[in-house]
Amino acid sequence: MDTDVIKKLDRCLLSGNPILFTGAGFSLGAVNGAGENLPSGYQLKKQLLIDLMGYTEGSKEYEELMENSLSDICTFAESELAPQKLHDYLIATFSECTPEPFHSSVARFPFWKRIYTVNIDDVMENASEKSTLIVQNSEKQFTYTRAKQKEYIKLHGCVRNRSGKLVFSNQQYVDSMLNSTDYRFSCFARDMQVENFVILGTEMDEINLDYYLQLFSSVSDRTSHGQLFFINPNPRLVFK
Repeated sequence: MDTDVIKKLDRCLLSGNPILFTGAGFSLGAVNGAGENLPSGYQLKKQLLIDLMGYTEGSKEYEELMENSLSDICTFAESELAPQKLHDYLIATFSECTPEPFHSSVARFPFWKRIYTVNIDDVMENASEKSTLIVQNSEKQFTYTRAKQKEYIKLHGCVRNRSGKLVFSNQQYVDSMLNSTDYRFSCFARDMQVENFVILGTEMDEINLDYYLQLFSSVSDRTSHGQLFFINPNPRLVFK
């Protein structure tokens, strides 16, 4: 990594009061309540096709389906099965997670201004000190007053809010974009235009996040905009 970038990141972490944004890569290494490693996006596609939908690995249908994105697979699963079956499977896969020490190191870093995630798992909650996070996992804001607490905003839902929506299929991505009253996305849209972000374990290539990245690009030539730091070995070319 460029030494100048490292110095900028160091200054941002220590004095820039950055916002942390995590994706699936952050949660890798944790295990769920069944003792299974949390899957990557590729692994989750395989599990959905084999375990949930009954396809045989290596079959022609399986190989064709694996060429699709995770959101396409989830859309297909919803069309073939009762939507609740997909919801329940995802809840079971990502619940009661046991974090690794590095998860706690990130979660307990004292200078995060706020934390966003597209993960539905509870790795961050279990890696953090008790009562330090205020989890925003629904469309309406949960208010808080304690100064030492920080918001953890879960854009795509949460396993601990089992009656809430999870965002995995194409229609769910579209619905999240159209809901102008959702506190989580309103807050994210504001922060993307002015705050520093450390983005860990994701390229932010979900279709409903592209719009908000465009907001950042639209103010990137202004002195008031923040910086984006991608902690990812293969960032999208547009952000290099």
